[in-house]
Order: sequence, then C-alpha cells, then structure tokens
Amino acid sequence: MIDARVEEFAVKIDGMRESIARLEARVAEISAREPGKIRTDHPHIVRVQGVCGGRPVIEGTRLSVKLIVGWARMGMATEEIAAQYSHVSLVQIADALAYYEDHPEEIEAEFAEEQRYIEVEIPRLQAVIAERREQGI
Repeated sequence: MIDARVEEFAVKIDGMRESIARLEARVAEISAREPGKIRTDHPHIVRVQGVCGGRPVIEGTRLSVKLIVGWARMGMATEEIAAQYSHVSLVQIADALAYYEDHPEEIEAEFAEEQRYIEVEIPRLQAVIAERREQGI
C-alpha cells in the first residue's frame, strides 16, 4: 500500500516538473519577444526600456507608478483614477499603489527629481530663452 502511494506521488511530482519546464520555456519565449521588459515583484508593474525612462509602469501602458501615486495624493479614489484611464483595471491601479507601499524610496526619489527639475531646470531654461530673445536669436 505504501509503495503504491509513493509511486503515485512520484508520478505526480514528475508531472509537475514537466509542467514547470513547459512554463519556464514559455516565459523564456515571451521574454525573448520583449527583451527590454523587466518584471518586478508586482504582477502588473514592469520596467520597459525606452518607456518613462525605464521607471515602473503599469504593464501594457505608459502610466507610471509615480503618476498613479500622484493622483492618489491629490485625493482621488482608486475608482476615480481607473475612470480617468478606462483601459486600466482597478486591480492594476491597486497594484501600482501597492508597489509604492513596497518601494517608497524609489518613487519618492522620482518625485524629488521632478521637484528639482521644476525648481532648478525650468528657471534656467527660461533664462536661456530670455537671453536668446534679447540677442535676437
């Protein structure tokens, strides 16, 4: 009786190994088609080379985690954010917010970079434009 059960489990384990091997092959196949995509620890959040500077976005979109967090900070509910972007599900919005909860330093650094750009780079560029206008360029 015990030998039969051990054999039964061995067969099931072999079947699982075969299934895992097929899934790994499928993942490799899909990854080969999307070489610039990097998966994160969240199912709906990826990094894609050339999309939003490689920052985390909702998969299949150009909607960054930072953008979603920004809307939430402004008081928008998950449902309201999803209504703004009808091609994105509530689950994807929630995953973006969960990504932020798990990686706040990363997203806060993006907000800080944006703030620095607003405070430093925009005035610098405005000064360059004003100077060129004065020079008639």
